[in-house]
Amino acid sequence: MLDSFLNKIIKTAQKEILDKPIKGLILVFEGLDGSGKSTQTELVAKIFKKIGKEVIISRWNSSKKISDVVKFLKNKKDLKPQTWTLLEAADLYERLRKDILPVVQNGGVAILDRYYYTALVRGCIRGADPEWINEIYKYVPEPDYIFYFRINPIISLSRVLKRSKELSISDIFDINEVLKFYESGQDLSFHENKLVNFYFFQKKMTELYDTIFKEYKDKVCVLDASKDILSVYGDIIKFLRNEKVLTGFRTFRDMIYFVELPKGSLKVSKENEVMMPCNYGFIPNTIGEDLMEVDVLVGDNENSDLVVKLYHYNKKDEFSEVKYAIGFSSVEEVIKAYTQIYPNRKMKYGIMKFEDFKKEINKEDDFRSIENLLKSYIGEGTYGL
Repeated sequence: MLDSFLNKIIKTAQKEILDKPIKGLILVFEGLDGSGKSTQTELVAKIFKKIGKEVIISRWNSSKKISDVVKFLKNKKDLKPQTWTLLEAADLYERLRKDILPVVQNGGVAILDRYYYTALVRGCIRGADPEWINEIYKYVPEPDYIFYFRINPIISLSRVLKRSKELSISDIFDINEVLKFYESGQDLSFHENKLVNFYFFQKKMTELYDTIFKEYKDKVCVLDASKDILSVYGDIIKFLRNEKVLTGFRTFRDMIYFVELPKGSLKVSKENEVMMPCNYGFIPNTIGEDLMEVDVLVGDNENSDLVVKLYHYNKKDEFSEVKYAIGFSSVEEVIKAYTQIYPNRKMKYGIMKFEDFKKEINKEDDFRSIENLLKSYIGEGTYGL
């Protein structure tokens, strides 16, 4: 009865999405639970939004139509592998039909936190026929690029445990608070200890992911997901730049920045019109005093170790934010460029070395400090509403 209902949903969606033209991008983030996929989907989505793209993030088993059914059946903990595979397929086809394809058909970007590869890997581990699974998913559009978050299962397991502030590795009997039943393979019998069972489940998933993604050489970017957040993010951006997906990004030494106003372009404002004396842009996913990315003026001298920290004031002589100047040979060059771009502005500055500048803007703690910055802007009492 349930399988018939799910098959009906799948076939209806398959007919609707068949031969739909795709003008935008489909980016898939795949990997183990705890590999950092969800964090990176948010960061990458932010960049595409910043450059004016319509973006949708779609997560596994999140279809509004069948999410309640999925939750109910998960709690029963007696699903057959075939039914579980059909549930996941119905979820994906519904999201493709209602959420994902409408965006990419209009030239937008869909960032998918897991795709049918998850169903294929988990289904095969549970004994489902891979040919049958591929047949179910044969109408889903192939992604433009796949980011495979490859990580040691032990590291991913430790990250999953850290999601709960109340749970430590010694709290084995409370493990159900953190590990989801089917997603962690508790319906399988690799080991009587749930943590060890989860490890073996993740290990088998890694082996199958490795096999599957060998067939997608040109489309797959294999990431070392054990790295810190900013390093993984940088690897993703570099890949998209090399594939000419993100053409506005450039590098200065080993740092990535996005050019909003190239050197030689015309900047028009109420104050003046100026031919830009240098590149001007922002460093992705850094947090400045204005809760936006840190702005940079970038000169031509990549060998210069000089960084000038500019305290930027508005036309009312009120401090608004910090900007940085890199790639200049002297402070005088920086002041000349800055006053061309912002004439008649109050200006203060400090000097630092390039390595100190990188440490200042690339602290992983910056992501954790967003909450404190928000509190300072909107007040403690309203935070979190």
